[in-house]
Amino acid sequence: MKFLTSIWSAVIGGLLLSLLMFLFLMDKAMKEVKAEHQLMQAKNLKAAPEKPFNIPDGIDENIKAFIAELEVRDANIRAREESLNGMISSIKQEKKELVVLQNKILGLQDDFAKNVDAFQDEKIMLEKAKQNQMKDLAATVEGLSPGAAVTLFLQMSADDAENLPDRTVLGILDLM
Repeated sequence: MKFLTSIWSAVIGGLLLSLLMFLFLMDKAMKEVKAEHQLMQAKNLKAAPEKPFNIPDGIDENIKAFIAELEVRDANIRAREESLNGMISSIKQEKKELVVLQNKILGLQDDFAKNVDAFQDEKIMLEKAKQNQMKDLAATVEGLSPGAAVTLFLQMSADDAENLPDRTVLGILDLM
């Protein structure tokens, strides 16, 4: 009993109590350190293995079959991904070609519109020239005698079988 009342018992009791408090506090700290360590390891793990891994002996056949199926699926997914990447680059190339063709079409449309305008201008100019020629011809026919005019009109009808002289004759008579 003398030991319980001595200073040594108080020192030993204090040391034991300090040790228990230290272990209690360190337990919480160790759990936090362990959680952070696991998080760091999880970040360093690869999402999928690059190559199939060796299956250890003693694993159930169902798990082996499942792992083999996953490896086949992984290979199929990688093949599809490569195929899709090829399609994407093909679509991008076709899109570039389409833009070039659209630009060519726009250029051709502009050229066509310019050619149509030029053709219409030329047609108007030719019609005016034909109208002036008809006026000159009408003035010449007016100066002829009626018999000479009839002979000229018959000659014009005989020269061209396309009925164009008849239009010319009608145009001349209209202007006279």
